[in-house]
Amino acid sequence: MWIHHRHQGRCFDFLVVYLQNSDPSADILMFYLKHRTTLHAFYFFHFVIYIGGVVDIVPLLQKLGLSEYEAKAYKVLLDSGIVTAKHVSNLSGIPLTRIYESLVSLEKRGLVATMETRPKRYRALGPDSLRNLIEEKRRRVEEEVKEAENIYETIRSVVSEPPSSEVEVERESFWIFRGRDNCMRELKRNLKEAREEIKLFVGDLSWIDEVMDILEEKSKEGVKFKILCHVNKNTEERVRKLLNLGFEIRSWDEEIIKGNIKDGEKANLTFKNPRPGVRRKDTYGEPGSDRLFNYELLMSMNPVFVKMVETYFESFWKNGRNARELLD
Repeated sequence: MWIHHRHQGRCFDFLVVYLQNSDPSADILMFYLKHRTTLHAFYFFHFVIYIGGVVDIVPLLQKLGLSEYEAKAYKVLLDSGIVTAKHVSNLSGIPLTRIYESLVSLEKRGLVATMETRPKRYRALGPDSLRNLIEEKRRRVEEEVKEAENIYETIRSVVSEPPSSEVEVERESFWIFRGRDNCMRELKRNLKEAREEIKLFVGDLSWIDEVMDILEEKSKEGVKFKILCHVNKNTEERVRKLLNLGFEIRSWDEEIIKGNIKDGEKANLTFKNPRPGVRRKDTYGEPGSDRLFNYELLMSMNPVFVKMVETYFESFWKNGRNARELLD
């Protein structure tokens, strides 16, 4: 929305951008870059004004991977068109001794073009060139992952398995995993190691997409699944996905205790509680909503514990209603 304002005999025009929240985002940056010519015509030189405050694009450029000097130089070039390094230095506050390395870096990253005059002149390329920074980040992450995998393989090749005495102690012990991600890793480990049967007693299946590839693989291997979960309109789509894999599913309405049993030899109990300010009913069934909870997982291969958890599961399984019948 354009606002026309008169102050002390002078007229000013502002473009106000309404957002759903007051957090600066890349959307503001892209809007500014695409419409800067129009904005400048209305004395809109340095900021996009939006309800909730004023946003400087320099920090946003830094979030995309530019250094402070690079971001300031690029911002000046966007505002100024074709200019010299000295001009960029004067307007950005970057020392003249540092401006050239920033401009050379921007050119190498595909954000700036250079005119071979005396002195040299520079101009910013269009906003689409910022995608180069996204590609840089992607390549860097891929390289880091590859390096981490190599390190893992190296460590694995030189570290021996624990002695059998320690394995026996582990079978009788109880282990605690804290945090949602650690609990999810333990679940994935159980699923991958399963040879015959997995029994799951869970909730709204808001996490199921994270393990769907493992479930599909285990289904092809012939591993049997018996799943207790919430069966209703909020979970219907996810339940049907599992039914299509040939899993047996029955309904239950438990909220606090979840868990799984692998091949009758290892059992997990998971306890979750909402974080402060989160109510269960506000997040029910939304994909990823389980991240709003605090998690603890109790794991053991102790035969007595495994039998107890299995008995708990079977008592609910016996009384659970068939999911396919409930949905059809």
